[in-house]
Amino acid sequence: MLENIYYIGQTVAVLAILISLLFLAYQGRQAQKQIEQTNAIAQAQLSKGSVDYFTAMTRSFLETPEDSAFMNKAFYTMEPLSEFEQDLFISRMGSMINQALVSTELAEQGLMSKETFTTGQGFMDGILAWPRPRKYWSVYRSTAGADSALADHFDQRVQSSKDIPRVTPLDLFDVNTPLPEDLSEASDASTL
Repeated sequence: MLENIYYIGQTVAVLAILISLLFLAYQGRQAQKQIEQTNAIAQAQLSKGSVDYFTAMTRSFLETPEDSAFMNKAFYTMEPLSEFEQDLFISRMGSMINQALVSTELAEQGLMSKETFTTGQGFMDGILAWPRPRKYWSVYRSTAGADSALADHFDQRVQSSKDIPRVTPLDLFDVNTPLPEDLSEASDASTL
């Protein structure tokens, strides 16, 4: 009789252990789902923050006629800049490049959506297609030593865009400004 009770006790103990293991496995799955949901929310928030930043930056370029004139002068021409304009250009370029580099780190860690990262990269590609931003990038790259896949991409972008004829966005509205003869080299609107 004691032997039967012993076997019953062992059986109950084994069943309790199996139920505990199943419960732990279930809890582990639930925790994993919660982590994935938290990461998805964090990714969405970081992606939105990056989009908001580039939207605000673009808006700041065009908020007033003075801002628009500065952007066109500083980014699309090599006209001399006043000391204030130089400081403003350096500040804006530095902010954009730092945001792009942070975005790269976030994307590499899976914390930013690929679509958002690609949009930000396209924005910077368009900016780096112009002489002054290219020059700024070259100086920034040599002094800051920004090492990342995005920095390498920017280097390639700067090299490949040197010989492409440029039309500024304002030129698109001027019927007297000729468009480049061969637009087949342009991969998208940012390379016009």
